[in-house]
Amino acid sequence: MKCSIIIPYYNRREHLANTLMTLNRQDFDANGFEVILAEDGSHDFNQNMIDEMNLRISVRYYNTMKNTGRGNARNLGILHAQGELLIFLDSDMLVKPDYVSQHVKFHQKVFPDQMVLQIGLRNLLFDKTCEDLPNRLNKLILAEDYCHEDRHHLFQLISENLGSLRSNWLYTYTNNISIPKKAVELFGGFDENFKGWGLEDSEFGYRQNRNGVKIMYNPNIEAFHQYHDEQFTRDKALEWDRNLKYFIGKYENDFPVSVLRMLPESDLKFHDMLSMPQEDYRKETQKIHINYEKILRMVYDISEREFSRTLMVKEPSIHILSKLVAANSDTRYTVMCSRDNLDLIIWIQNHINNSQVSLYTYA
Repeated sequence: MKCSIIIPYYNRREHLANTLMTLNRQDFDANGFEVILAEDGSHDFNQNMIDEMNLRISVRYYNTMKNTGRGNARNLGILHAQGELLIFLDSDMLVKPDYVSQHVKFHQKVFPDQMVLQIGLRNLLFDKTCEDLPNRLNKLILAEDYCHEDRHHLFQLISENLGSLRSNWLYTYTNNISIPKKAVELFGGFDENFKGWGLEDSEFGYRQNRNGVKIMYNPNIEAFHQYHDEQFTRDKALEWDRNLKYFIGKYENDFPVSVLRMLPESDLKFHDMLSMPQEDYRKETQKIHINYEKILRMVYDISEREFSRTLMVKEPSIHILSKLVAANSDTRYTVMCSRDNLDLIIWIQNHINNSQVSLYTYA
């Protein structure tokens, strides 16, 4: 399965160079993937600079010529992609050597019978220097010199079984996802009517999911975000609000989207929330997302059943777990399994679409 890694880029040359260096160290066959760099009109990087890095991997460079937005840049990358699997990665992310192989392994277990939009999370590095980061990444990981992003904490609170979440498309952040190119050809790329910051990736996830593409989480495809001093501003909050209105208008008859009006972001409280202490912000965002999920479940008659007991099972076989679930509808199962147990992780997200089975993975 050949891959195309699509990276939109704007004005962070040192971060991008680090990202390309970690992609250059992949354990996946270098002939099995390509990197497509779609520069969004910043003009501070070019093909000559890529050539001077002496990379063993194929990196092709395209420029939108003017700053038109990340969605437009990703679409430019899609247009030139030759792989059957598209991986979307941001230009300020570092990845481990097995990053590409982990993306591919997951899809090989489900494709071509099923098209899946695969979500990975990001960790936020504390280190504020760009210098030699690719060579220091493993040491920083071992020292746990990073923090997890909000989705990680939310999944730990609810479940890593995205098959049971009716709002799973909301967690489609294109800093680290993959999807078969066939799905994008069938259901479209990124809507270029989203301008500025926010929601073009969530709408992409919603549209794919609406057309039958499953959204699943893979805990093995972590990315590590390089520190930079870009701040969330009120202007970005205004862009988010404008994009939200466009999103709702596009799907005005779809309840999951129309109910987004109830989120505090829609009247710019999102901007005010960012001034909160980090722990308060995390709790507030978790409360918002959990309430949104509950609303969707009520509307679609997916009741939160009262289970008479809860049992924890560790590393069950698929055969045993399927029998337990079928025979004991009054029991909620908390499944603990290794991240390496991909067959079980995929099976749960594919077959359990309610709260009877919660999934939590460990390294």
